[in-house]
Amino acid sequence: PGSVSCLGDPNADTVEGSFNALNKICEDGMMLIKQTWDYPDEQTQHFVSWSAENFLPKVMQYASPQAPLHARQNAIECLNHFALNWAFNEPKFPQLQPYAAQYLEVLGVLANDQDPNVLKDVCKGFVCVIENQWSCVTAQTASVVLQYMLKACRHPEYMVRVEALEVWTPCTNSPMLVQCVWSMLKELIPVLLDNMVYSQADYMAMEHAMWEDDNAAVPDAAQDIKPRTHKEQGDEEDEDGGAHNGGGAWGAEWTARKAAASSLDNLSHMYRENI
Repeated sequence: PGSVSCLGDPNADTVEGSFNALNKICEDGMMLIKQTWDYPDEQTQHFVSWSAENFLPKVMQYASPQAPLHARQNAIECLNHFALNWAFNEPKFPQLQPYAAQYLEVLGVLANDQDPNVLKDVCKGFVCVIENQWSCVTAQTASVVLQYMLKACRHPEYMVRVEALEVWTPCTNSPMLVQCVWSMLKELIPVLLDNMVYSQADYMAMEHAMWEDDNAAVPDAAQDIKPRTHKEQGDEEDEDGGAHNGGGAWGAEWTARKAAASSLDNLSHMYRENI
């Protein structure tokens, strides 16, 4: 409670320190909720009540363009602890449910922020809302959100693109969203293809041995070409044709290229010849 009251302090350092503490409290509180998900205990209920009555009304005020950058960054991050862990749309926590619509409004307000870290968290939030088909999302709202995410998939900052690209696969699980994406296919497919170009992040995730053995400019001799062998059931290939054993040559780290390829694959299964 003391940290919440300090958010109104005129000293910027005090506010930033309070936000850092509250961010940690939110993280720990959501971990507690997940641990007691089926049978919420008294401590969980206390955290939920404190959040609904004291914390969330205050933090919503800082998730606005008028707030300082550090406040906006911390505010959206704190709110995402709740949203990304299903607290805002879970019937067993009725005290938190009214904040779902407010959270969606916050995402819309911060969608025009200039800070990449804020935009990254905004994209995470929109993906969560779309993926879990929040009841406050209408067809019109979904269309506006997806148009924004399409724009975010072209953002010059990599961290924004890699989060925005996550939204397209969940769209194949809802008839309403399938219809929304259908009208965007002509714009969307070229954007996904552009994101499938190998980026610096892909090369950074690449196994070090691949760099040491780089001989792409040297023609292969016949004995260097490996024959295709029988694969046991369950042995899958990744999008690069390599065995899927924890990431393959391009590493296990999730990248924008992999997200775009996964999205295109799922959309192809949904729209088939229209792709």
